[in-house]
Amino acid sequence: MNQLRDPGFLFGDLLVDGELQSGIIGMEPALIFGLSKHSGALTLYWDIGPVNLQATTKYRAEYYQPNSGSPKSSRWIEEFTLVDLAASWKINDTFKARLTVQNVLDEPQTGNQVTRSNNLTLWSSTGPKWEFGVTAKF
Repeated sequence: MNQLRDPGFLFGDLLVDGELQSGIIGMEPALIFGLSKHSGALTLYWDIGPVNLQATTKYRAEYYQPNSGSPKSSRWIEEFTLVDLAASWKINDTFKARLTVQNVLDEPQTGNQVTRSNNLTLWSSTGPKWEFGVTAKF
């Protein structure tokens, strides 16, 4: 019997000592390598009987990526948003199938030298990543 439950909603952020934090107050992001001023994730999911559907989006603001060699090779990674989709089907009490697609929109990762203007030093795009699997529970 297929039973539709209410869609779910999940949102993640940084929680420190019971208080919601959107970054380190008074600290510039470049002072801590890899720190983004803003980041977040949103997941929507639906359970329809034995089927589970999920859509996730992840956002990260620009961040500084140093290079251990020459400072000229250090760069700012530009902001990006990723979208992932997943579906699973509980075939029976023993088997479950799952299909996942990461980076559905083929969002590239790009970076510029420290001056941040028209000097692209990184462009990386892996394309969507597809995964399919079947698990058995005995």
